[in-house]
Amino acid sequence: MVAGARQGGADLVLIDTPPHAERAALAAAKAARLVLVPCRPAIFDLETVATTVDLIGYAGTPALSILNAVPWRGARGD
Repeated sequence: MVAGARQGGADLVLIDTPPHAERAALAAAKAARLVLVPCRPAIFDLETVATTVDLIGYAGTPALSILNAVPWRGARGD
């Protein structure tokens, strides 16, 4: 998929994997140059980032986490 996109002239390929799809996420991380991990500022979401970081570690790909859906007011935004 990525090789085909590159052959077609793509400069950027985004691969979105569903949550709890470890095999697909690992394959995507291995094909990537950078992994972006979106995360909401809720305890459940933040706790799952550790599992994702472990999976990305197996791929050896640089990664960044991005907080999304952060309320612009209140303690959760702080």
